Amino acid sequence: MAAFGVGAILWGVLVPKLSDIFGRKPLVIISGCLGLLSSFGIVFAPANLPLLLVIAFFGWGGVGVCALMQSTIPAESGDPRYTSTIIATNMLAGELIGATLGAIILGRIGDMYGLRTVILICGFAMVVVIIVSCFYKESAPLVLAKRAAKFNAK
Repeated sequence: MAAFGVGAILWGVLVPKLSDIFGRKPLVIISGCLGLLSSFGIVFAPANLPLLLVIAFFGWGGVGVCALMQSTIPAESGDPRYTSTIIATNMLAGELIGATLGAIILGRIGDMYGLRTVILICGFAMVVVIIVSCFYKESAPLVLAKRAAKFNAK
């Protein structure tokens, strides 16, 4: 549990910070891959404490997706006059669909097919995150400024 907690705190801060430097799109993809490690690693890894600690710590890199996909990318992608509406709408949809309906549906699935199935479904949700993030248009201001400077230099 400590590895989960430390990983969540570290990656929750590190991924958004690194996305300012390297761009939102690559960090969402990398963070999504780390999230895959968490879900699939816990299900398929052998029962080995040091290995599970590593999986728990690095697997929580997927938490970095939350900060970027829930607020940063939508806020940078829309009209600045509506930033609070964009973020609030995104959060509302996530809470209603994910936290409410998702918990109910996955609870039923867990009762019927076991908790392993629930963790696998969470892993496949990260696959969807990775696929969707491949279609992102970069929105990090520093990265866009660097690209514009390179383009203007030509």
